[in-house]
Amino acid sequence: MRKPFILAVIMATTLIGCKQSPVIEAQQWDKVVLTFEGPETSEIAEVNPFTDYRLNVTFTYESKSIVIPGYYAADGDAAETSAESGKIWKVVFRPDEIGKWNYVVSFRTGQNIAINEDATAGEPASFDGEKGKIIVKNSLASLPDLRAKGRLVTTDGRYLKFTSSNEYFLKGGADSPENWLGYADFDGTFKISKEESREGEAEIRPQLHTYTPHLADWK
Repeated sequence: MRKPFILAVIMATTLIGCKQSPVIEAQQWDKVVLTFEGPETSEIAEVNPFTDYRLNVTFTYESKSIVIPGYYAADGDAAETSAESGKIWKVVFRPDEIGKWNYVVSFRTGQNIAINEDATAGEPASFDGEKGKIIVKNSLASLPDLRAKGRLVTTDGRYLKFTSSNEYFLKGGADSPENWLGYADFDGTFKISKEESREGEAEIRPQLHTYTPHLADWK
């Protein structure tokens, strides 16, 4: 018997759990998160959850089909708990069409299967083959909620454009942080005080980036 899995729709107030063929209600452009209970594992497990498992979910609307890869999410709330182990796997989907979407789950395991494009590679695992439906209704979002304008997509030009309103998105201001994930509060990021240069001399690495200056700018 397959383990039950949980389905969560972000922007909604309920958490739905069921064993098979669930039906989810969402609005166009909602962030729909499918959360599954899979094998208990960790970031440092011999069978690596990032390379040796592959989660793909195929979403189908009429003749349109979209395959979205999922990811290992440890305990499901690692951003807050800093958990390094767990049995939660997630897929994020934003429906762009109003009506009924069907989905089917492919969850397989095998050495380096995460980068294997063969759909039949490896072996099926845990919740492989699960199915469900998403009933998508018109969005009730209004500005400043940007779902009212649709998804941002690339164009032939240099700017992003909103799908529904057809407006361009123009970004201003500096990016933060400048060195992306190399900052003090990011899990697993640490400062190595010295390293050997090619000439054999010790070099001091700079301190990790912090957000304090950006908080002052924002305020």
